[in-house]
Amino acid sequence: MRYQLAQTDIMKDFLSETGFQKQKHDFSVSGGPSVLHTVFLLGYTGSDGIMTTDMDSYKRYNAKGFISSKITNWLTGQLDL
Repeated sequence: MRYQLAQTDIMKDFLSETGFQKQKHDFSVSGGPSVLHTVFLLGYTGSDGIMTTDMDSYKRYNAKGFISSKITNWLTGQLDL
């Protein structure tokens, strides 16, 4: 199977801000009282390729969570999600 490359000036794309469209968005929330600390993160990464089809595009979604709790003066519990 053959794919046609997009009609583009490669050097112009590399030198311009819009060359090979790439996006990255991150969102995070953190907080809590001194004995319970929480962090939640959401992210998206996307990239368009150089072919006219979308066979070489890339998309990724990610999420992460972290909870830390001070149980006693000498013991702390943590949970990574």
